Amino acid sequence: MKAKVLLAVMAAALLLAACQSPAATDKKAEKKDPEARTEEKKEEFGNYGADALNGIKTNTNTIFDQAELTVVNIWDLSCDSCKGEMEALGEIGREYAGKGVQILGIVRGVNADNESEAEAAAAEVNADYVQMIASEEMEKNVLSKYGDAPVTVMVGRDGTVLGDAYAGAKDKEFWNTEIEKYHSKVCVNDHPADCGVG
Repeated sequence: MKAKVLLAVMAAALLLAACQSPAATDKKAEKKDPEARTEEKKEEFGNYGADALNGIKTNTNTIFDQAELTVVNIWDLSCDSCKGEMEALGEIGREYAGKGVQILGIVRGVNADNESEAEAAAAEVNADYVQMIASEEMEKNVLSKYGDAPVTVMVGRDGTVLGDAYAGAKDKEFWNTEIEKYHSKVCVNDHPADCGVG
């Protein structure tokens, strides 16, 4: 009789252990309520002081605060495809002026020896939006995350990076579509012209 009871207890223990296998536990974890997940931390561009190509000292927070959406285009002098994209972005910047969207250029690898060359490159394609010179700190903490120029990121007024970075040069039609998509997401209508489109 004791042997039968002992066998029954052992069988029950084996069944219980099988029900609690790691595979079963993993499946339970997968079925957790997706709404219960904590919100992902949003990537921040960060506030960096830098000189603009026109010699004015500025910082990214001051620039981002001037529009609902800032299209940040990262370029360098060795980039052949950058100029065409910068020309398109210059046109877009003028079309969206006063409508809650602005363009910011950040040029990498500029120093006293080639600053005038970078200024001339921007002027040649009428990229008349603010052109910041990437500081070492900005390069280390932000720009190093991205590949070779050109790279473009969308940034909200609060400095939050929106979506993924765009690698490679894109045309005006592409940027108009993407800008309107992101602008509609961040527009809070706190300025009469903020939600206008180009």
